[in-house]
Amino acid sequence: MSEPALTERQLALAAASAEVAARSRAAAASRGEAGWAAGDRVLATATRHLPVEWIVLEAEGGRYLAVPADTCPLVADTDLALPAGAAAGALTLRCGFPVWLDAGQIGRRAGAIDQVTLEAARRRLAAARTGAETRAEAGTVPEYRAWIREVIAPAVAAVELPAAAPRREPPARRGSRHPALAAAASLAMVLAGALLAWLAWPRPSPKVAALPGASALPPAAHLYPNDTLRGERPPVRMPVRAAHLEIVLDLNDLNEYPAYRVVLLRQDGAAIWQQDGLRSRDRSLHLVLPSQLLQTGTYNFRLSGLHGARAVRLGEYELVIDRPNAAARAETPDQKP
Repeated sequence: MSEPALTERQLALAAASAEVAARSRAAAASRGEAGWAAGDRVLATATRHLPVEWIVLEAEGGRYLAVPADTCPLVADTDLALPAGAAAGALTLRCGFPVWLDAGQIGRRAGAIDQVTLEAARRRLAAARTGAETRAEAGTVPEYRAWIREVIAPAVAAVELPAAAPRREPPARRGSRHPALAAAASLAMVLAGALLAWLAWPRPSPKVAALPGASALPPAAHLYPNDTLRGERPPVRMPVRAAHLEIVLDLNDLNEYPAYRVVLLRQDGAAIWQQDGLRSRDRSLHLVLPSQLLQTGTYNFRLSGLHGARAVRLGEYELVIDRPNAAARAETPDQKP
């Protein structure tokens, strides 16, 4: 079966994305040692194990105010969701979780967002800081809270810098006539600052932390093209209460397109999920699937490369799911011999 024809709008979006990507690469090459700029999408070394990247909103004195971004579609009012046709792809900016990054914490640049998106993210951050935003309904559902607890909160904790403006050193003063008093005052200021930073650090609410049956880390699977593997695929075991499944599709030699399309197929060939405009990161694609889509069985991801007006089918990735039946598990304890 041939790939479905692209609409004129999809062709225009793909061409625009390719043009933006080319401009971003040129800007990155010309930047040299000047550092990172507002609007850059960067990867932090400390969060390479998590499916997040960071969007730089402000740059000041070698430090960068950034918010985490991911591809999970669940949002609250403090989040900013980008459509699949955006230059950066279908990203969700978590503007309620700002951090300051040092230049040494940033591994590399992954791209950039446009100026309109940058200003929208800044406004969303300002509203979140003043408390003007209220939590959307998505922020109250278990799946959203599980994503924040298992992915976003660990990412923020991993960079280990408080979400506050860079501290400016006071001007140097001449030696004090009372060095002991000066030392005591300095120690008190340091302890007070540490206490305030500890109190201001965002923590998950007790209700979120007490969600029953949640795992410490979400289930994940790293998949390779079917034509590169032999034998049966080991199943991915999903807990009954898992909110989502993280998927990494290894591109290997297929890492040559500015954007990709991924379609999830059931064993009978029916398409149940699709995402366009995906961008390669570290020669792979990172996906987040809602757990409601997956039950015990075999699925296939169909990968296509998007380049201008062309959509080229590249291969398929098999996924085998082993998931206990929630209803059966609930009845088991009440059964008597």
